[in-house]
Amino acid sequence: MTANPLLRRPAGRLAAGIALLGVALLAAAYFGYWVGRPGGIDFFGGPAAPASPTPPATPAGTPASPGPSVNPLPDPPSLEPPPVDPALGYRVSGYRPQAIDQPFVTRNEATGRTVELDADGGLVYRMSEGADPLFQPVTISQWAMSAHTQYWLTGHDLWLDLARASAEKLLDGKVEADGAYFYPYLYEWKNADYGFDFQPPWYSGMAQGEALSVFVQLAQEFPDQPVWREAADATFESFLAPVSAEQPWVTRVEDGYVWFEEYADPDPFQVFNGQVFALFGIYEYALLTGDQRAVDLFDGGATTALAAMPQLRVPGETSLYCVELERCVEAKWQNSNYQSIHVAQLEMLAAMTGDAAFAHWAQALRSDVSDFTPWPPAEYWPKPDERL
Repeated sequence: MTANPLLRRPAGRLAAGIALLGVALLAAAYFGYWVGRPGGIDFFGGPAAPASPTPPATPAGTPASPGPSVNPLPDPPSLEPPPVDPALGYRVSGYRPQAIDQPFVTRNEATGRTVELDADGGLVYRMSEGADPLFQPVTISQWAMSAHTQYWLTGHDLWLDLARASAEKLLDGKVEADGAYFYPYLYEWKNADYGFDFQPPWYSGMAQGEALSVFVQLAQEFPDQPVWREAADATFESFLAPVSAEQPWVTRVEDGYVWFEEYADPDPFQVFNGQVFALFGIYEYALLTGDQRAVDLFDGGATTALAAMPQLRVPGETSLYCVELERCVEAKWQNSNYQSIHVAQLEMLAAMTGDAAFAHWAQALRSDVSDFTPWPPAEYWPKPDERL
């Protein structure tokens, strides 16, 4: 890891930056929850999993729990599945990533959660307060992205330094396989109620995609520092690795649809939010590089997300967490916390692909619950000349 960038700042500027961070963290403490809860945005399971997933906080600091709707919209019309592209081996629809005003869903965790940072400024993840630190790539990536967002909003370099420190922590925890970077989970993830039994090391397409977003963003911020573009290139390569019993992988094809598995396992769950978060990283990489392989994977991944919607949606009720047909059909997979996440993701995919079908499904999911609560981070970054 490189030297702590915070320690290289003039004393006055460092003090001001620490004061700014202190104010933000004091405000965060008001909401009273930790970034180090299991799974980052994904709250299922864990060694001592609660009876139900931990809900995220709304802007008012209270759990979002929408009730069922009495007036759900009908399913949008579904088209015939596109054929499998013989050269790619999976279905595509002709989507090309559309450049929009800063591509990613804003992360607000930087000012909405209390955090623990190490001496270099990187995020420290603990399963519970006082537990040993663990390498949690999703949570570290989300913190890095949220810190980067705060930099865009405020213009304060301290936030950019914090984003970079957590990105360095990701690189410290990587493993390499055939030139690709993977970010392993090195602890058990087990919950008998949901059929989770993942033994270390295990891998996640969501973790790969979120780390890819971090490195793409830093490659744009620091074009004179090749480490970030190199990390983005090697992380993208992980999505091209074949399914293997010996090597890490996160991408698989089933019935012609390409999935980026949140839990890369021979018996996968086809988790929708993990698919789309991985897709966001591929989208950003495609825009940065123009790499045709990334463009094709974006096309295929978005095609899969749209095709999954009839299975994901439960009209008049909350949507399912995953869409694997043998397991992910029971009521226990309906979790209101993900309703707002799914809607936000579909709205972003409508903008990224230019296909209004994603927006129509988002509207349908909004209609399925009463008093729908939007996911707080669902907004675009500001343009550079709109910084506060």
